[in-house]
Amino acid sequence: MGGTPRAKLTQLDPSDPLTQRASARRAGRTWTRRKRIDDRVTFGTPILESGTESTGRHQQDITDPDKWAAPAETGWHPADMPFAAPMPAELAAGQWQLRILSDADWRLEWMMSRDPDVVRWTLYPPDMTEASALERICRTRQRANEQLAARYAVLDPAHAAVGTAGIASNENDPTEAEVFYALLPHGRHRGAATASARALCEWALSVGIEHVLLLTIPGNTASEAVAGRAGFLLDGEETRDHRGTPTRLLRWSRTASSLS
Repeated sequence: MGGTPRAKLTQLDPSDPLTQRASARRAGRTWTRRKRIDDRVTFGTPILESGTESTGRHQQDITDPDKWAAPAETGWHPADMPFAAPMPAELAAGQWQLRILSDADWRLEWMMSRDPDVVRWTLYPPDMTEASALERICRTRQRANEQLAARYAVLDPAHAAVGTAGIASNENDPTEAEVFYALLPHGRHRGAATASARALCEWALSVGIEHVLLLTIPGNTASEAVAGRAGFLLDGEETRDHRGTPTRLLRWSRTASSLS
């Protein structure tokens, strides 16, 4: 037959970083989320590291918002497109304070992973040990140093930790990020989730991010209320693999125009 000769195909090595990066790009805006965040919160969602009241993205394994990875992995890969500014070590959120997680917060991680609502509605891996909590915090610190994502302890006015919150960049789009959060029972229904989501979103928009996302699992009405109070608007749905099960998520967004 006539026509253009077909190029010779070569076998791609799946362990090659370039092949892996190309695969991640092909996942593209299907938003296959990686194992990240936190958090996250919720990844978040997420971070479902994105967001839900107890937390809060991309179709993928979202059991640990600290690791956003390509589809073959368990979360999102560290994004190639970091934030334009260093991750703040602390961030004021009304009467609440966000402080970047340190090794001393391993017990907070441990407690979060044992709260049934946190495990049900967020990305937190269940039943973490001290060692796995410390490892997760270490990954979080690396990502913060690379300006890719950050997770924070949410502190009340007495400086007691009531949960975690975080934000992560989108590896495929430098103009987009996602917030997530998760709270322990004594931190809920006090405005902490709303204040944390709003503060992280407004920080991201102030450093050049144009579109901030927050995802919730249908039925989590408390987190849906948080999204609305924090200025997010419902704009669609996504599907992610949540603990081995494809799960429909509600996608909320807020844009830079909301700051003006």
